[in-house]
Amino acid sequence: SPSETPINNTVSEINKILNSSDNEMNGRIGENKVFNKIPKDTYYKVIHNFKLKDELGIHQIDLLLIRPNGLFCIEIKNIKGKIFSSLRSTYWWTHLKDEKYRFYNPIKQNMGHIKVLNKAINYKHKINSLIVFASNNFKNDELDNVINLNDFESYIINFNNNTTLSSKEIDDVFNMIKDYASRNI
Repeated sequence: SPSETPINNTVSEINKILNSSDNEMNGRIGENKVFNKIPKDTYYKVIHNFKLKDELGIHQIDLLLIRPNGLFCIEIKNIKGKIFSSLRSTYWWTHLKDEKYRFYNPIKQNMGHIKVLNKAINYKHKINSLIVFASNNFKNDELDNVINLNDFESYIINFNNNTTLSSKEIDDVFNMIKDYASRNI
């Protein structure tokens, strides 16, 4: 049958690679948008696009922001279309034109990232989960920690969970994570 010819299989594999590259490029574009919006109002450290390993596997973390008002593990989505979400669902959906695509619930994804980050810092500080939609297309008022890029700067500046980290603590957390990453990949 024509669908099983070596040429069609090769075309299919090339399309998979191209789509994967497109997704990766979109992800990098979204990460850069968020990175460029990090508030410069205070001392901070940032680690972006890094990997940590635990017993469940390798976690690719988009951005960790360490500031006096907290540690933020930030999962960035640069997805087009209308987003349909639910806190407890395994997958979220995006509708783009007449097509529907699913993606893993970023809140659950970030929970895994936070678990390994907590190990890296020996559970010394609370790590706040934040999901940022770089395309500014998220609409769900029930999820406090899922925001659009337009709201990122004010969210970070105004965030308050009664955490106050000194410059030394910020540096210590940064170094603990860098050390953990170097030992566990």
